[in-house]
Amino acid sequence: MADPSTPDCLVIGAGLSGLILAKQLQQQGHGVLVLDKGRGLGGRLATRRLPYPQVGEGALDYGAQYFQAQTQPFQTLVARWMIQGVVTPWFHEGEVPRYRGTPNNRAIAKFLAQGLRVQTQTQVTGLRRLDKGWQVETAQGDRVSAPFLALTAPVPQALQLLATGDWTLPVPLQQSLEQVSYHACIAVLALLSQPSQIPAPGGLRCPHESLAWIACNQQKGVSPQVPAVTLHSSPAFSQAHWDLPDPEVTALLLDAASPWLGAPVVSSQVHRWRYSLPHQVYGDLWAGDRDLGLILAGDGFQTETMAETLSPMEGAALSAIAAAETLLSWL
Repeated sequence: MADPSTPDCLVIGAGLSGLILAKQLQQQGHGVLVLDKGRGLGGRLATRRLPYPQVGEGALDYGAQYFQAQTQPFQTLVARWMIQGVVTPWFHEGEVPRYRGTPNNRAIAKFLAQGLRVQTQTQVTGLRRLDKGWQVETAQGDRVSAPFLALTAPVPQALQLLATGDWTLPVPLQQSLEQVSYHACIAVLALLSQPSQIPAPGGLRCPHESLAWIACNQQKGVSPQVPAVTLHSSPAFSQAHWDLPDPEVTALLLDAASPWLGAPVVSSQVHRWRYSLPHQVYGDLWAGDRDLGLILAGDGFQTETMAETLSPMEGAALSAIAAAETLLSWL
C-alpha cells in the first residue's frame, strides 16, 4: 500500500478535478497529497451557512448550481454518487436530469475527499524543479516533494505558480496555456423574510443584462427551513462592476432580481468568482510534459465542442479522468 506521507504525486487544488484525479491515483495504489488554499473543500462546489434570526441558519450553494451527465465516464461516476446518496436529481430539462449534491453541493467534495490526504488553508507560494520531481513551498514555510505534480487550479493561477520557479515551460505549451480564459461572476447570497417567488423547481436563468441566474435554496432542498436565494451576475456585469463595493453591487443585483424575490432581504453576503466558467478552453483534456512530470487539468481543459454541450462540472470531471489515466501511464 502506498505511503501518503511520501507521495508519488502532489495535486494542487481540491476542487472537483483535483479530488477526482487524486482519487483515481490512490485507487491504483499511488500516494497522493492534495493542497488547497481555501478554508474548505470543493472549489466552486461551494456552500455557505448564514445566521438567521430565531431559526438558526440558512444554507446556500453559491458556486456551481447543478450539473448533467451526458458522457459514459461521468454517468458512471454520478451513478456511484447516487447509490451513496451524495447526489440526487433536482429537475429535468426535457428528459435530461440536472443533478445537485445532497444535502448540498459541497457534500460531493467531502465524499470524494474521504480517505485522501488533503490539506486545506495551505497556500502554495513556490514551485521548484528537482532532479527527479518537484518541491512545493507553502506560505507556512513548509516544503514537500514528489516525483509528479498535477495542477488543477484555474489556468491563470497555475501559470502564476509555475512562474515562481527558475525554469520555463516549453514555449508552445506556455503560449497555448496563456490563451485559456474564464468568465468572472459575482454571487450574492441573500436570506429573505418570506419564501421567494422563484417558480418551481427553484432555479431560473434570467433574461436580464445584469443577472444570469437566480436560485431558491429552500426549494432546492439545501436550506429547507430558511428562505435563501443565490444570485449570479452576468459576465458583462461582473466585468463592468468587479471592483464596486459590496453594498453597491448587492443593491444592483437585488434590484434586478426583485420580480422573483417577493420578500424583504434579512441579510446578504457577496462572493466574487474571478474564474467562474471557461470562456476560451485549451482544446484538449489535459496539458503537460512527461519529462517534467507535470500535468494540468480542470474545466479549462476541454474541446470547444465539449464546452458548448457539457456542463462545466462534467468537463472538469472528464479532464480529471483523462489526466489521471495519463499520469498512471507515467508513474
